[in-house]
Amino acid sequence: MVAIRRFAGIALLGLNLLGGPFVAPALADRPQIDRSGQGLDMQLMVRDRSGKGAGRLERGSFDPAGDMASSNSLPAGSTARVTNPRNGRWAMVRIGRQDEPRDVAQPSLVVGPRVAALLDMPGGDGPTGDGVVRVAPLAVPQADGTIRLGEGTGMPGQQAVIVHPERG
Repeated sequence: MVAIRRFAGIALLGLNLLGGPFVAPALADRPQIDRSGQGLDMQLMVRDRSGKGAGRLERGSFDPAGDMASSNSLPAGSTARVTNPRNGRWAMVRIGRQDEPRDVAQPSLVVGPRVAALLDMPGGDGPTGDGVVRVAPLAVPQADGTIRLGEGTGMPGQQAVIVHPERG
């Protein structure tokens, strides 16, 4: 009870000092996690071969020839079809981790050089907006542990049933 009162007092002090409720701008401007399975237009960013650059999946696990991607709006564990709207080329990616590239307020997808080459977008994050891609989720994990099929499957909104071979 004392801890709750102490926290409430600190919160009220923060409200008074700041002149109102405090909302961190980085959190307020960030895209929300989209579990709907609907297609999205996203800004494409490309990591360099060393794994540095536009974002990181997990420390030490970057494979420039892999299909792992990270996103600030799709949940980890999602699979998606990424299409370059200019030429129709596409690639399949797995979202390895929900990541937040810095200074990006719109939905974004961070991929490796191989995926960017498949899309014929080697730079990806050019200043002219060349990096916009269409992302159609195939399977999107839900908060309750189920999997929702996305727009990329042609059966959006349906619930997928995962059968484990060892359990039958």
